[in-house]
Order: sequence, then structure tokens, then C-alpha cells
Amino acid sequence: MVRGGGVLFEGQRNVGSTSFLYNNAASIAGNAFPLIEVLPTASGYQFENLQFNANKLQQIGFVLDASSVFGLLMNRIAFGSSNSASNVNTPAAVIKGPTESTIGYPGNQNACSTSQIALGPPCIRITTQSLATGGAAGTYAAASSLKIHGFAFQGSGASIQIDSLPLLNSGGASVNLVQSGPYEIKDFLREVGKGPFIRLAYAGVGTTIRLDRGDDDAPNASPGNAFIDAAYTGNPTPTIDTYNIGTSVGGQVIVAGGGNVTMSGYSSFAAGTTLSATAPLGGVGVVSGGNVATAGNGLGIQASGISAVGYAMPRPNTPTVAVGGHGSCSVNCVAAGTYYYAIVANDPNGKNSLPSANSAAATTDGTQTVTVSWVPIAGQVTTGRARGTSPTFTGNLTDTIGSGVQGTSYVDGGFFYSVSPPSSGPGNSASLSSAGLATSGITYVNSGFADTIGGTLSANRTQTLPDVTGIFPVTSYVNSAYDNATRANGAIGSNWTVQQNGLNIASNQIQGTSSGASNTGFWNANSFSPVQFAQVAITALNGANDFPGVTVLATGTGASSTYYDCVENTTNIYLQRVVSGASTNLTSTASAGAVGDLLRLEVAPGGVLTCFKNGVSTLTATDTQITSGSPGLLISGNVATEKNWSGGNLHPLGQLDSEQDWTRPQHFAQGVTVGATNNPSLARYGRYTSTLSPASVAANTCAAQSFTVTGVLASDILIGVNKPTEQAGLSVTPGHVTGANTATINFCNNTAASITPTATETYNFVVVQ
Repeated sequence: MVRGGGVLFEGQRNVGSTSFLYNNAASIAGNAFPLIEVLPTASGYQFENLQFNANKLQQIGFVLDASSVFGLLMNRIAFGSSNSASNVNTPAAVIKGPTESTIGYPGNQNACSTSQIALGPPCIRITTQSLATGGAAGTYAAASSLKIHGFAFQGSGASIQIDSLPLLNSGGASVNLVQSGPYEIKDFLREVGKGPFIRLAYAGVGTTIRLDRGDDDAPNASPGNAFIDAAYTGNPTPTIDTYNIGTSVGGQVIVAGGGNVTMSGYSSFAAGTTLSATAPLGGVGVVSGGNVATAGNGLGIQASGISAVGYAMPRPNTPTVAVGGHGSCSVNCVAAGTYYYAIVANDPNGKNSLPSANSAAATTDGTQTVTVSWVPIAGQVTTGRARGTSPTFTGNLTDTIGSGVQGTSYVDGGFFYSVSPPSSGPGNSASLSSAGLATSGITYVNSGFADTIGGTLSANRTQTLPDVTGIFPVTSYVNSAYDNATRANGAIGSNWTVQQNGLNIASNQIQGTSSGASNTGFWNANSFSPVQFAQVAITALNGANDFPGVTVLATGTGASSTYYDCVENTTNIYLQRVVSGASTNLTSTASAGAVGDLLRLEVAPGGVLTCFKNGVSTLTATDTQITSGSPGLLISGNVATEKNWSGGNLHPLGQLDSEQDWTRPQHFAQGVTVGATNNPSLARYGRYTSTLSPASVAANTCAAQSFTVTGVLASDILIGVNKPTEQAGLSVTPGHVTGANTATINFCNNTAASITPTATETYNFVVVQ
């Protein structure tokens, strides 16, 4: 038993050893229970080069029992208790109450061993002093500022146990418990462990533990047995910081129970807890090799104030510089000289990147404009401008850090460059801050697919979502296409990819080039969703020989041509699938085709195909063999013609429910009904022009004259004609459509002499259906 302080106990060094205690310390053994007990009356107790070998059952090798004794210093020490399987609760060492103390010095080897059985005793137990040394009204601490370095542990249920059980189990109150820790456990190894490396059973106050460079070779551990057991019900949540800790058990978690845990450096532990069902307090954070992960019921990754969580912004692209001609600058010009420009990218939160590389040299005579341009990187919303005279070093900025100009270029107006460039880059390409989410695109994933939402901006925008429940409205012709075929004769044009044979413009109609074969093409000017439509007006048929119509989900050319089509002749209508040029009829029905028919083919989710004729569902089928492509058209034969083709994504809404101002032409292929729903709908409204030289009109006579009006359909109703100039005594009224591309005008002369209408005037014709 040791009472007085300021003493040193040192064992004689002997020969080397092959055990974990390589310097073969002097052994202390005997029949005392405990073997060595220190009941301090002062401070300063040193033990060096000693082995405390307690070989008997229930014998403890070393006990310190004190209240906040300073300076327990132990180096090259070994603790051992009985290895018998009957030793289920006797540790090798019990440490009570030291402060500012070290057990094992950095760089030296120390050891601790006890019985190698499941549910065995701890090797080192750190606990509160007994009531006998502190009194019922005293304050009790397991340890304060204790370091345990360089230990190799063998066996034991827990290598180290930190608890307050002696006080609580002998009648003490938790209100008397004070600080436990901090503890630093460094450079350790465990072999044949039979439980957690650390077990915590301390009530009243929390504790802080730092584990630094350790290897846990515990073959009897399993993923369900945590490295640290903090599951004792009375535990305050401990703070645990680990660095470079490894385990031989794949998937073993770092903590059971509550814990605010940070793992950094190398760690082979899982960032989790074995008590997930009860959502333990605290959490686990991992910072290792470019990885950051959290688990448990902690704060996760959290920023506050002006901080942000984000993806770091790289260095911006190197700017390019264009120097204008002599005299191109007359005011605020850059002084004559050679300059190098750089930029700094700023994110929406005013955080900056590092400077870009310097531009190529820009030399000006003092009368030349200097224009600096760049390609922005992700997250760059403003740009800081830098200029200098060194090709190597970044010049000063004309903007304060975090501010700058918008856009992608500026003209140097002889600005004053005085702000030192930044030496760090806290800017983010994408970030989450108190201002919200800042990113160049959002990817929504569900049902095995991804939906990327993004866009190119030319100015700052502010958009407010309505405070309503519903879906995002999508215009009916998003990614839409329209071709009225009104242009010069020749190939159909570059907006079309011809799949099979050929398609031409002929007299403002679309016509196939091959007789008895499919002439097909699809729109290529923009992309479409797989939920789409195509529709066209039939302007000529050829009995049962030709088959004009439309296609959807069209891809490929030549032998790889693939699509669904809806086509008709004068007797039948067909819904077909074509894959790599091979045609399969999905369904058909008898239906007399006629000039003016409007054919529309829709493909809805799940491969539901519907062919409409003049607005009426005529054929339906379900087929999922073709899943992507573009809307198009098909004309089998070279006599039938089509006009006013359109295609696009299907509209998800059933009505227009907001006032709209249209700046682009709208195509109402299904007609328009105004007022009561029993009124016949207006299916077509068109205006055409034709340059005419009418014949002379006799005195006091009204007579009709026939003219060619390209674009007018045989089924059109002529409701208006406009002559561009007035002639005295002559009036003009609409006649009627007499056939495709032909209409009449009524001329009335109410004078006593004949009148010849002005030659080569352009007349306007208005028709409806």
C-alpha cells in the first residue's frame, strides 16, 4: 500500500522479451488483495518498468483510489490478472479519480491482459473512488485528463471500462458525480477481445474520448458488437473522436447507443450504430479520404450563419482577350502597355473561387479597346476582374472579393485595379445555404428513371410558385413542330430526316417520290418525350393504291427504319408497327378516306396507341416494342398528298385555364368551338394571297371570275376577298371555292362603261371549314 506522494517506483530492466512488453519489466507478484493499492495523501506517483501480475482469482494487480489526485505517471507498465475461465469480473487494474495523469508514454510499449472469455472482466477499469475515501457528501470523478498510450490488450470483456458503479451501487447519489475525462487513448492494439474495446457506464455527466491510431484484432467480435458500448441507460451522450482506427471485423459499427462520433483519417468501421430502432442520441460523422458521412440521430451535416454546404467551385476558365484597332477607344482607355487578365468566379452567396490562369498577353497603344471574355463554370453568377503586368502572377482586382460583373465579357474601361486577389476559394458550384438551394440543374429520380431539370439563362430571373395544389402546367406544344408545306417545290427540307425513299414539296403539298413503296420521314429539329403525337391533313388520295398518314416514335433510316403509323386509303384505315423496315398490322377497320381528313396518332404512357380520324378515336392498340423516337409522316405511293403536319409532346392538362398572350402561331388541328358546345366547331381558318390580273367587267354587270389560289382546299368555304385598291364604280365580293387551289371572285360594275380591274394586284382570300 502506498500513501505518501512524490515517489518513484522503478523496476530493474532485464533481458529483452518477445511479449508485447518488449523491455521485460520487473515483475511484482504475491498474495495481497489487491496486489498494489495506492491511497494518496499527496500528489506525484511514478511507476516505471514494472509488471503487476495478479495471478490469483479475484486479485487485482493495481488499484488507485483517490479524489482528484494529480500526477499518476506510469511508463513501460504491464497489468495482468488471472487468465482462468473462472475470472469473470476481476480486472487487471482499477483506476479511481486521477487527474492530469498518464499511463504509458508515447513511443513506449505497455501491456494489459486478463481472461480470454466472453463476458469477461475489463482489463483496465476507470471508475469513481469509493465512499470510504470520499465521504457521502463529496464529489466523485472517474478521472480527469487521463492519457493511456502504447498499450497492447489481450483478452478481456472490454479492454477499458469507464463507469460510476462503485459510488452508485454503494449508496452514493448521481448529483455527486462530476467530470469524467477527457481521455486520450493512443497507439493501441487489441488481440482476442471478447467484447467492446471501450464500455461506458457512467451517469451524471458526459465524457470526451479521443482514440488515435489503433488496431482492433478481435476475432470473436461481430458486426453487431460495437467497438464502443455506450448503451447503458444512464449514459449522457459521449463525444468520441477517432483517427486512423482499424478493425478486423468487416461491417462492425463504431458505437452502440448514443454518441457524437467523428471518424477521420483511415477507418474500417461502419458509420452507424447498433441501436437504430431507437434512434440514439448523437450521431456518427466520417471524414476520411475525401469522404464525409453521417449516421445516427445527430445534426448530420449542418451549416449556420453565412456558411453553406456545397460542392467546391473549381478554378474558372482562362479568359480570352481581344484588342481593338487603333482609335477604337476614345475615352477611359487602358494605358499603353502589355497586360495579362484573369477572372474570379463568384457563387450566388458571394463566395469566390481561386483566380483563373492568366490570359495571353494583350498589348495596347492607349487608343484601343480591350475586351475580356470567358466561358462561365457551374455556379458562376458574377465575375471578379483582375489585370496585371506579369505573365506569372495574378494581378489585382477591380472588384471587391465576392463581387463582380454579370454576363460573360466586359470591356476594360481603364478601371482602377487595387484589390489583392484571393488566396482561398470558398465558392461552390452548387450549395445549400440560408438563401436556399443554388445549382445549375436538379435531377429528380423515381420509378427507375431520371428527370433532369435545368436551362440556359441570359439574365437574372425571379419566379414564384403559386400557392395551390396541383401539377406544373405544361404547354400543349412543348417541343412542338409544324410544317404547312408552303414553300418552293423540291426536297422536304433539313428539318426532316428521310427514312425510306423520298419526300418532296409539290405545289405546297407533301408528296412521296416512290410508287408502291413507303416514303417516310421524321422531324429532327428538336427532341420529344416518348409520350407524343403527330397529325396531318390529307389533301389528295389515290383510291386503294396510296396510303397517306402519320408516324410516332420514329427512328433509323433505310433498313433500320422503325416507327408506329396510322394511314388510310379510300376504303380502310390501318394502325401498324414497323421495326427495322418490317411491318406488322396492329389493327385496322373499314373507313372511307376522303380529301380533308385529319389523321392524328397519339402514343400515351404504357404504349397505348390511338389513331383519331377527324377528331374521333378510330383505332386503338397497346404495344411497347418501340419506346423512343420522334413524330413524322408516311405516304405510301407518289400520288397522295398531305399538308399542315404537326407533332409534339402530349398535353397533360384537359383545358386552358388561364389567360394567355400568344407571340407564336397556334395550330388548332381539332377545331375551335366558341360559345355553346352544340355549335359546330371551326376546324380550319386560313388566309391566302394570289397576284391577279382580272378580265374587264362590262357596264352595269356582275360576273364571277375564277382564279388559282394556292393552298385553298376543295372543302374550304370562302368568306372574304380583299382587293388592295379602290376603283370607282367597281365592287368585289367573295364567290366560292370550286376545287383545290381554285376560287372565284364576283366583280360588279355599276357604271355605264366597262371597267378593267387593275392588273397584277395581290388579293387576300380568307377561308374556313
